[in-house]
Amino acid sequence: MSKNSGLPKRYEQDGYYILVVDVEKNRLTQIASGQWKDPVDLPNYNIDTKNAVSQLKKGYTALIILKETKPPAFKMTSYVRENQQIMMDAGLRKSAVVFNEKSKMFQKFVMNVVGKLSKVPFKAFDTLEEAEAFLKE
Repeated sequence: MSKNSGLPKRYEQDGYYILVVDVEKNRLTQIASGQWKDPVDLPNYNIDTKNAVSQLKKGYTALIILKETKPPAFKMTSYVRENQQIMMDAGLRKSAVVFNEKSKMFQKFVMNVVGKLSKVPFKAFDTLEEAEAFLKE
């Protein structure tokens, strides 16, 4: 095992997302930004997510940060659902989502609809501190 194996690993596509894998916490952090309009704009998102969660153990947690995003376009629904299914198949135990204050109601609506389809266990929060506390429970 290399001496860097405990360091978080990052995947990112400028302007859209950063994924951080923390093996010690058994946590995936997804930081979204911009407005997701079309799956072709982020062709590696689901591939990066699959690679990221493959480094975690079943029962991992996820912190989803949507503070720098606008609500996604409707055509992103199946792509996001596929992403959530990748996370569920890899053994996601629970996730905390921190929303953008300006579009929180619409983002929660989208997450509720898509989350029901993929059965992703998530809870919404206004602050990172609240989300972190929930994930530590």
